[in-house]
Amino acid sequence: ITKEELESFEWFFNFSELGGSLGRATLRRCRFTNGYLILPGYPPLPYRLGPYDNYAEVVEVENMFFNCYYEAIDARPFCDEQCLYIADFPAHLITRVTSTGEWLILNNNVTFVSCHGTAFPTYDKRRFIS
Repeated sequence: ITKEELESFEWFFNFSELGGSLGRATLRRCRFTNGYLILPGYPPLPYRLGPYDNYAEVVEVENMFFNCYYEAIDARPFCDEQCLYIADFPAHLITRVTSTGEWLILNNNVTFVSCHGTAFPTYDKRRFIS
């Protein structure tokens, strides 16, 4: 994904089950703009796209977790070396939902899903909506 794409889409945010998702109760619309994540209830958080900072150290653990999880989240590996870094939070992997083409950005604690215009995302794994 490019910075232009990231900043042109509408996004929804939620915690993962592990991070405390309550489905719709914790679902939030958010946006990426001018190098910041704008998420209601939080100060603007700087972000950057890039490769894994410590790729060799984390790839084995991340691949073990996410390769098992791709089927469960209805996504496919898209860019094994590109991550989204938000403030000082752990890296977020970037992929796409197989059935809809929605962008999916996730780590163990949170999930971001793209949508177009005023559309509502259809993705509903990891307690994203329900």
